[in-house]
Amino acid sequence: MGTLNRGRLLRVAGWSAAWVACFWAFLVIGLPTETAKGWLADRLGQEFDAAFSFEELHVRWNLGVRLKGISIENPPFKRPPSATASADGVTMRLDSFRADPRLFSLISGKPDIDFIGDTSSGGQLSGSYAAGALSFSFRDVSFKDLSIPAIPLPSNTTLRGSGTLKVVPDHGTIDIEIDGIPGGKQKLKIPGGTAHGKLTIVVSLPTLS
Repeated sequence: MGTLNRGRLLRVAGWSAAWVACFWAFLVIGLPTETAKGWLADRLGQEFDAAFSFEELHVRWNLGVRLKGISIENPPFKRPPSATASADGVTMRLDSFRADPRLFSLISGKPDIDFIGDTSSGGQLSGSYAAGALSFSFRDVSFKDLSIPAIPLPSNTTLRGSGTLKVVPDHGTIDIEIDGIPGGKQKLKIPGGTAHGKLTIVVSLPTLS
């Protein structure tokens, strides 16, 4: 009886392993690129309440992704009902982006992810996403790759800093500390919609010759 049970368990395990291997292969080499791009853009858009688009996408064996030509358009921050106007949205462009899930977290269905991205002008963004919280840092990000209509600065201005954001159902608040601008260090508190957290930014203005 024990031998039969062991044989049955081995067959079940064998079929399960084969199914997982086929599913993995389909994701890595068989999923149509446009379908994968649309699915990923839609998933990220729902998670972060922003619009994502990519020119190229490649899925790796560990379900990590490699992206090129990324555009992120964040909608205007949500204002209280009493406000008469909304702030302008933010647009960021990345030349390349790499995200890799931590393998053991894949079992939960909500993987923890490490990521790194580069801009065409030499800036870098890196961090991780785990348990609904986003932690990141950035350096040498130029206003050539970042558009913030509410902050009209020269295109060769660069930013560095770090932040932590957590996705919340609604009524999030983002505390922002900005240094390096005329008037000295400033602290802002803005409605974050579905994001709640803290952001520290250091501005490097171009020197006048």
